[in-house]
Amino acid sequence: SADVSKNGRLVINLKGEIWTSKEDGSELKQLTKNLRTADRPSWSPNATKIVYSASVNNQENIYITNFDSGKTENLSTNSDMEIHPSWNPDNQRIIFSSNSESDGFNLWELNTQTNLRKQLTKIPGDELEGVWSSDGKDLVFIHYRDNWWSLILRSQNQPDEILLKSKHKIAAPSWRPDGSLITFFKTQPSGINVEMVILSNPRVIRKYPSNEKFSLSPISW
Repeated sequence: SADVSKNGRLVINLKGEIWTSKEDGSELKQLTKNLRTADRPSWSPNATKIVYSASVNNQENIYITNFDSGKTENLSTNSDMEIHPSWNPDNQRIIFSSNSESDGFNLWELNTQTNLRKQLTKIPGDELEGVWSSDGKDLVFIHYRDNWWSLILRSQNQPDEILLKSKHKIAAPSWRPDGSLITFFKTQPSGINVEMVILSNPRVIRKYPSNEKFSLSPISW
């Protein structure tokens, strides 16, 4: 998977390690060594830190690495599984999925400055892959229950809205920077589709490339 910072620098996980480079591939820099399991790297909005998940000693935790110093910190404080981290636009908070409540995965938010945690969802089933819009006002996430996958939008002072529901797996939602649409992947027996929800009134769903072998990681704009 890959992410692009606001200054155009890439971060990728390659063979389970975190690497960065310029867009043209120059100034290649390896940030982790002997980790071998790093996944889903995501730049902070100010392009100074990278958050990602990794499995160490058979435990999936969330890590943060400072780009300049290379200092890495494990943000997970217990033995629960914590996955799919992404940043809030304020540069301080991250959102992730955790099974700490023993009732499936819920969305949590962590302030990386204070280490304070806040639970954001507690819906029967699993809430996964939460991601904030660029203005921090809206949240989109995946919900899975009873073999149904849903793409859910949570807007300020509004009830949760199901944008899409499918028997086929939905994964890796990503906001267009202007907040006008959300891309995601849908897996089907014939292959994987890139689709999008245009947040017009009414909502419009469009299919882009289909039936290909995509990696299920968020599209980077």
